[in-house]
Amino acid sequence: MDDDIKTVVYESYTNLFGHTPFLNRLVNRVSDSVVTIDSSADIGRKTQITGTVDIGPNVSVSSNVEIDGSVEIGRNTNLNGENLVLGDVSIGKYCAIAPRSRIRTVDHPTYKAGIQSSFYSEIGADLPHISKGPIDIGNDVWISSDSKILGDVTIGDGAVIAANSVVVDDVEPYSLVAGVPARHKKYRFDRETIEALQEIAWWDWSEEKQRRNVEFFDADLREVDDVRSLVK
Repeated sequence: MDDDIKTVVYESYTNLFGHTPFLNRLVNRVSDSVVTIDSSADIGRKTQITGTVDIGPNVSVSSNVEIDGSVEIGRNTNLNGENLVLGDVSIGKYCAIAPRSRIRTVDHPTYKAGIQSSFYSEIGADLPHISKGPIDIGNDVWISSDSKILGDVTIGDGAVIAANSVVVDDVEPYSLVAGVPARHKKYRFDRETIEALQEIAWWDWSEEKQRRNVEFFDADLREVDDVRSLVK
């Protein structure tokens, strides 16, 4: 089957039914994609998933999301609609990715005469994509709406990316960044609390342990002297 026809069929199916298990098996069979989606994950309509992709348990991918490349998404992470995840991207557990956020390592080269891919195709030339490096997003990260994360960036656990930010540099754990380009504004907690949270790593707990520690999750950690004392 011609690649253009495959694309039309794929888009038509996902518009109606989403990226279902049946479609996923078919895509893996007739294309170069190797897509693994946990049976508990929820994939919305009009969402397209291609490449080498691993979507973990209880992940929620809303409608109109495009995922393409070498992508790993950890359990209980939410992509909340009209997101783009493109290239070599790793997203940790329990992340909240707000609508219209763009996470991409792939870009156009700027050292050739033109920059438009369609023009290069028309004249029979090649305009390869380039990448500065992979994107590694930690656990419990909040990426606010309309933000952009570009290549060769590591975002630490618990970080917050403010709306409309463009992230081009690494973000420290539990740091809040904002702006174009994004700059450090403050830390969510003091150093001792941040170190304790990274040691506790609650995102690796079992569901039973999470439910047992409601007090830990309910607490205002700014007012707690010893975060570890809350853990049961």
